[in-house]
Amino acid sequence: MPWNAITVQSDPTADHVNRLSTVNVQCHGILFQALPGNSGRIVFGSETDIVATTPAGHILVMLPPPLTNTYPSASAGIPWSPAAMDLNQIYWAVSSGGDGFICSFLT
Repeated sequence: MPWNAITVQSDPTADHVNRLSTVNVQCHGILFQALPGNSGRIVFGSETDIVATTPAGHILVMLPPPLTNTYPSASAGIPWSPAAMDLNQIYWAVSSGGDGFICSFLT
């Protein structure tokens, strides 16, 4: 079960909803971490109705802006059901244009 990474993701437009992956990627666990230079929040959801500036919609995870030495992170896993999550079914949006995150996942 190797760890993999998605290239750093960012979006210049606030509340523009993006799909985490354009292809099906089954995984056991996911880790999201905010970038140090972020100034706003990032939301991750299960539908395209998510809004980051005024949090709304089917939000699963919300990462706040980082502090001086703390970079917010969130993880999810379903250990009793291998490969139960699909990166293609996760959407994300930023509240501040240019903010981004890193994502690693266990396949």
